Amino acid sequence: RYKSNNVYIVVMELTSNLRKFQRREFYRFSCALEMNSRQLEQEEVIAVEKKEAYLVPGLPLKRSVIVDISGGGLRFIANHQYEEGSLIYCNYILITQKGPKEYNLVGKVIESSKVDARQNTYEHRVQYVNMNANEREEIIRYIFEEERKNRHKETGR
Repeated sequence: RYKSNNVYIVVMELTSNLRKFQRREFYRFSCALEMNSRQLEQEEVIAVEKKEAYLVPGLPLKRSVIVDISGGGLRFIANHQYEEGSLIYCNYILITQKGPKEYNLVGKVIESSKVDARQNTYEHRVQYVNMNANEREEIIRYIFEEERKNRHKETGR
């Protein structure tokens, strides 16, 4: 370690190969977005397993709130609980620069837990299933747009 032109410099030697440690594939964006959802019917589950797009129309949906979203999935709060491992239909709207865009996606419940502070409230983590690349890119673009807006608000530009 030494100082050169008023800058501290440290010389290091690698003792092993560099390794990348990254837990998540996608950035999570904190938000509060309305979502409607329901558990998939058995015939829909079979279609998803075959990678076919099939949803039974007109079935009742339950309301919830997305608290964070990413290109790989979402986390939401609801007053109903889904079983871990179950497949659910998720319906929500993102307001983008091009206008509102509705998403009708299938997700697998990775985790479902009771929220301690509130009675009859559950938090669910969901991973998208069979999502097409265009929709994933649109969601990632939405996240970047919203982050950019938030940064501009913080800096006052």
